[in-house]
Amino acid sequence: MTTPAHSPFLCPQMAGALLTPEEFDAVEDVDDGYVYELINGVLVVTPLPPPEVRGPNELLGYLLRRYQEEHPHGKALDFTVYAQLVSLKGNRRRAERVIWAGLGRLPDTHRDPVTIVIDYV
Repeated sequence: MTTPAHSPFLCPQMAGALLTPEEFDAVEDVDDGYVYELINGVLVVTPLPPPEVRGPNELLGYLLRRYQEEHPHGKALDFTVYAQLVSLKGNRRRAERVIWAGLGRLPDTHRDPVTIVIDYV
């Protein structure tokens, strides 16, 4: 299937819609109160993570950066961010936090594969 001439607007009412990875990647406008993932061609819509998830994620980010700055092997951790969309084959999944390690440089977040994906259950 080709990329549509216009990108669709994603909103909670579209949950369950069938999309190709190309259609999902072409989206430019979303209802920002939700998280959108493409899993096996199906649009999955969930609310933003609650404070009970965001708080531990902030703490983890702090601890990772502290490790990066203070530990003798900390330079192996190149970069970490929260709420990153990860592309795997035909899926687009939102990870709570991702880590790039072992590159020896800042990653190109659009091209370099993520080393570690963290999701809270």
